[in-house]
Amino acid sequence: MSLFSIYGGCLQSDIPFPGLSAGSGCPTWRLVRMDGDAPSARLSLLGEDRVDADVSVRLSRHARGLRLTYDDTGSFDLRDGGARIEWYPGAAARLEAARLDVLGRVLPMALHEAGTLCLHGSAVEIDGAAVAFAAPKFHGKSTLARAVANAGGRVMSDDVVAVDPGPPPIVRPGVSSVRLWRDAVEHVGDVSCAPADAYGKYIVPDTAHERSHETPVRLDAIYVLTPVKAGADHAASRRLLDPLSATMALLPHNRLASLLGGTEAAAVLDRVTRLLRHTPVYALSVVRDFDRLEDAACAIRDWHGSAATLARHTA
Repeated sequence: MSLFSIYGGCLQSDIPFPGLSAGSGCPTWRLVRMDGDAPSARLSLLGEDRVDADVSVRLSRHARGLRLTYDDTGSFDLRDGGARIEWYPGAAARLEAARLDVLGRVLPMALHEAGTLCLHGSAVEIDGAAVAFAAPKFHGKSTLARAVANAGGRVMSDDVVAVDPGPPPIVRPGVSSVRLWRDAVEHVGDVSCAPADAYGKYIVPDTAHERSHETPVRLDAIYVLTPVKAGADHAASRRLLDPLSATMALLPHNRLASLLGGTEAAAVLDRVTRLLRHTPVYALSVVRDFDRLEDAACAIRDWHGSAATLARHTA
């Protein structure tokens, strides 16, 4: 078994994760590859989510814990509050898909069991504080995060933003590389240095730093991203949301909402409420134009530079 650093903890795994830094110390989670089919159990279905056009995943609870069942990669049983993960591969399971499943839903489900709020989004660190972008698929959150990193920030996590509600709220470091379509890579990275994955996207690494984040970082703000058509006066503009609007804006961006169904609604609402006591949430409008992306990234960087952050937290 190898050790990997992810989400502020240590993953001990039977399968490799080449995109993650080496971990150390006592494992937070143990991922074990099992032989045969998942053991029969009395399953209570909680929810279902679509992974892509051809693959779905279902979450069920049973006497020993939780089970995530994917159409392609098989079943993942979470035991001991998520500390032990048993993977029963499907007949057509691909290792690359299994890695994405572990990072995208399996470990976030273990984090949820431990009290963490997992948002569907990306996060960057700017001058020692984290800024998160929450949005559905195809809204450009990964591209924006990489652009902000190019402007002087650093990618903390892509696809999943794991937040401990606090106080103070903190972001757990996730996957620092971003997966982008080729046209986006041509504007925020180097295609020659971005290997293609099996799904048509390119992996843009955190080339500016030798090691990815390993330490949680205080959360400074959350932006709910809305792309707008070219022609707007500003490449990026923001509007502070009141607590009720912020709550309603964040709840749909819970990474596990479809899987959890209504069973964990009260727990998720409590975490969002605690988070909003200390963290502003903005509606962020960004012009959907690669030629203005750098301007948008620089504006966000300036909103959260050292002077701005210091003034906000000492006011």
